[in-house]
Amino acid sequence: MRRPKEDKYAFILVSDEPRWNQLCAHTKASSETSVFVRKSRVAPKYGQKLLFYIKKPDAQIRGVADIVERLTGSGKNLWEQLGKESCFGSFNEYNAFLKGRENATFIRFRNLRVFRIPISGLVFSSQIGFPLLPRGGKYLSIEEFCKLDVQSHFF
Repeated sequence: MRRPKEDKYAFILVSDEPRWNQLCAHTKASSETSVFVRKSRVAPKYGQKLLFYIKKPDAQIRGVADIVERLTGSGKNLWEQLGKESCFGSFNEYNAFLKGRENATFIRFRNLRVFRIPISGLVFSSQIGFPLLPRGGKYLSIEEFCKLDVQSHFF
């Protein structure tokens, strides 16, 4: 991943509960690098950390990981190269997720750590001062990331 700009230290990925559960199960089964798949060519281009925000039912940040790299391009080519790192069990399942889109983004990460105590949406918005999280995610500066006191959520 490119060296982060000061205001782009971490990126909050928005996911749903079923996909988060799949991702956690896959990551536990693998000690290697994992992939979060996004439709089309989208962020993050920068950053060192990923925060996983689960929008429903609880609107919580539930984990953090280290960004390895972001790859964009043909969904088929990315699947052939890195599909085994994704939480999808088959090309058909992956293709159904893409819903006919030809391009995808693979965000490779490692060291997924699931919080014992999730960061609630209310705490997040009060500490960062951002009332609504955009569907596409949001960058956080180093200062904003530190305000979340991520380490305290592991215990």
